[in-house]
Amino acid sequence: MTRVLLALAMIIFTSSSPLTQAGVAATLCQQDEQVFFHCSVQGGRKMVSLCGSSQITATEGYLQYRFGSASKVELEFPRQRVESQKQFQYAHYLRYQVDRTEVSFQRAGYTYTLFDSYEGDIRPPRRQRGVLIDIPGTKQKSVTLQCHGTVTNKLQTLDTVVPCDKENPLNLENCP
Repeated sequence: MTRVLLALAMIIFTSSSPLTQAGVAATLCQQDEQVFFHCSVQGGRKMVSLCGSSQITATEGYLQYRFGSASKVELEFPRQRVESQKQFQYAHYLRYQVDRTEVSFQRAGYTYTLFDSYEGDIRPPRRQRGVLIDIPGTKQKSVTLQCHGTVTNKLQTLDTVVPCDKENPLNLENCP
């Protein structure tokens, strides 16, 4: 009976927790891809991942946003990987005790913005990370999915890969 309970507990633990064999949090990225951003949202039921080819530049490789669970990717953007990094936009603002980075894209009229925001000039300091989804034509203008638990963030490494967002106020002096 003890073995049965132990086996049942192991099955429940491994099926409800998105972990790899090494015990590291799983992402929606494939093993041969870079993870530029990843976190769990909606109480850990869903994940957000920004994945890219192992070698990526402004003209080579690819970048894809993925949303869903370990068993099913519900949204992948863009579908085609050729020149996909051109479909994203980058914004960054940095000053003493403040650091904000965003990578956004548009799909079917919606704007998705992956963000990492640190505000150290307020008390207590605040760090927020997640994805903001702007919803057109509704009373509820946007939805924010906040990250929970461990977050992987290498968005700043995309500053020379993804086009600069000239419309984003974070980039007042950053875009050429």
